[in-house]
This record gives sequence, structure tokens and C-alpha cells, in this order.
Amino acid sequence: MALSLYNTWNRGVFLLCKITNLLIYSIKNKIRVYQLEVIQDNEKALTLYKKQGFQVDRVLNCYQLTGGIKEPGIYKAWKLEHPEKIQEAQWTIVKDFWTYPPSWQNAKDAVCAIARSFSYTIVKFDGNLIGYGIVDKIKGDIVQLAVHPQYRRMGVATEILLDLSKQTKSLEMKVINVDERDQALNIFLKKMKFRVFVKQYEMRKYFSV
Repeated sequence: MALSLYNTWNRGVFLLCKITNLLIYSIKNKIRVYQLEVIQDNEKALTLYKKQGFQVDRVLNCYQLTGGIKEPGIYKAWKLEHPEKIQEAQWTIVKDFWTYPPSWQNAKDAVCAIARSFSYTIVKFDGNLIGYGIVDKIKGDIVQLAVHPQYRRMGVATEILLDLSKQTKSLEMKVINVDERDQALNIFLKKMKFRVFVKQYEMRKYFSV
């Protein structure tokens, strides 16, 4: 089990320290890992969490796009479908598409907990699932986007992104918490004119249960 906090420093160092200590004390015998995210430039919060025993696990980039997405303009041999949700068997398949796992709020359990909040695009070729994307119907946040390694650099991800933009009411799209080590996805988003508007650290503190 993992718990998470999204920190904004304007609530004060003292209050944040007290809350963090209280949470750690109340849960330390019940969970294995305590997880949070902190904006990379928030040096005061970062110092506080490190003093509490948290360690940086990875760097996450948050992207934003304002405006439309250009049509790929290529021949499409695949088929797009729009299911009401991702089925359990499909979750098993798409995990193999990930270079790095999603952050906690974009993970399978978080998505399934509020499944009706999202629109889903899956791509099939010869009946096989080769790519997918998930977007918030209202906010335009893309929580997951991935393509089978064999079908990358063929326009599949571009087609998914374009389709997702049509499945949300928002004029602005965001891709929150992209692992900085995922070179392919970071390069793709920048190519599609997304810009990094904030960088975060994913931090963890481990307990013996």
C-alpha cells in the first residue's frame, strides 16, 4: 500500500511537518511504503521530506498542450475502438507496453476507481491490441498512453493522441508525471508540441511491516 501527498508550500513548514509526522506515526505499522510527490523547485519541502527519511525514487515531467493536434496524414491499417473501460485481460496485455510504470495517480487501481471519469481509446491490428490511451473526459488529463514496442514510430501514438483530444471537453491537454527516463515518450510529447510546465520528484519512505 502507498499513500501520497501533493505538496504546496504556502501552507507553512510547521504545519506540513506536523501533518507528515502524524501520518507517519499513525500508519507506520500498517503499510510498507509511504509515497509522495514534490515539485522539484520546492527546495524547502524537499529538505523537509529528506529529513523525514524520504528518498527520491524518480523524476517526473508534467506536460501541457494548448491548441489542436495536427492530423497524422498517413495510411492507417489499424482500427480504433472506444470501450467503456479497459478490461482485466487488456490490462495484462498493456503492461508490456510500458517502459516505466505509471505514477500512483495514473496507475491501474486509480483509474479503475473512477473509471467513468475517463474516455478510452484502444488500437487493434489484425485483432491484436497494439496501443491505447486514457483521458479525463472533463479535464483533458491523459493518464496513460502507450504503444507496443513493435508498432512504435508508425504513427500509432499520434493517432491515439489525436483521438483522445476529441474525447475530452477540455481545450487544454496535460500528461502528468512522465518518467524522465522514458526517452521515447518524452521525445514524442515534445515533438507533438507539449511543453514541460513542472518537474516533480517521486519520493518514498519504506517501513518494516
